[in-house]
Amino acid sequence: MLNEQTVILNVVPSGVPPVVHVGQNDVGRVIHLVLKNGNNPLPLLSRYSYEIRGTKASGTGFVFDEHFTQINSNTIQFKTTATMTAAEGPARCGLLIFDGDEHVETLNFIMDVQRSALSPDDIIDASDFGTIINDAVEDVLEDAVHAVTDDLEDRVETLETASVIIEDDGDGNLTIYI
Repeated sequence: MLNEQTVILNVVPSGVPPVVHVGQNDVGRVIHLVLKNGNNPLPLLSRYSYEIRGTKASGTGFVFDEHFTQINSNTIQFKTTATMTAAEGPARCGLLIFDGDEHVETLNFIMDVQRSALSPDDIIDASDFGTIINDAVEDVLEDAVHAVTDDLEDRVETLETASVIIEDDGDGNLTIYI
């Protein structure tokens, strides 16, 4: 799939943590983590639980501890969240492995969050904004004019086909029937 990525994490530190490349606001990208102990697979026990802790480039942290899927004896996967990918820049991350309450291992990696072309925080160019507003106002006004015109045409038609009867009760009271 296009939105999947595999990275190898090793308990033997190499000095340079592996990098996972994602886009800003990239939600749902599947990341496969292949866990190794040197050149050998790091066996994952079914009782293990996992957590990713990270510090984003903005200085704020995140904790992700749900929805990990074990793919095979040494591979797990997770999907990126809005919290993980909100801030542009490198996020220092660690995959923590727990056996019950006991912390067994931490494997570090970098999540390189690349700036999106247009983030939710970006200001839309004023000329674009004006065009958007003008188009919306024109649509609303056009709909309103059609509604009023249709209503007036219906009322005129009703009046044109209506017959008017005026009755005088003899006491100066008039009753008008349309």
